[in-house]
Amino acid sequence: MNTHDDSLAGQFFTFLHELGHILRAETALDNADPCHHGRGGAEAWCNAFAAEALVPAADLRAHFVPVEAPAEEAKRLSARYQCSPLVILLRLRELQLIGSTGFNEVYGELELDVVDRAQAERATRSGGDFYRNLPYRSGERLSRAVIADVRGGDVSYTEAFRLLGLRSATQIDEYARHLGLS
Repeated sequence: MNTHDDSLAGQFFTFLHELGHILRAETALDNADPCHHGRGGAEAWCNAFAAEALVPAADLRAHFVPVEAPAEEAKRLSARYQCSPLVILLRLRELQLIGSTGFNEVYGELELDVVDRAQAERATRSGGDFYRNLPYRSGERLSRAVIADVRGGDVSYTEAFRLLGLRSATQIDEYARHLGLS
């Protein structure tokens, strides 16, 4: 399954793959290695279903330009289909538009490039703001009432921690500041 670290394209693929399981009304575990070339089984069918939805075979055949540098062609096509060049390379091999000779080397090269770009992107993300998200989780009206009652002595800090999902008086003070209650 996807985590928050997966690309949007990866999340789409997983969603469609899981939808394939629902359509088949079955589940199975197979070899999860994307380079595994095995055929058959529910996993292979669901992978094929997701791949066809994201990178339709007829369209890929129409836009593929055979070149000596399959990595560059995969990068070009990845922009068209809004997916990883790795997905394109796997799809090209599956459709026998490129041969298996040298596939592993090209795949390895592209994989390193994709991983490097993903790590660079992750390093630039802020990760969100805990206190900005808290009113959506606890409810702003409840939060304001609990903080007012804690300050008025009507609710204990222990009860406020439980109600708001916080752990310290410092967190309550910081949350109050974010709510404009300071």
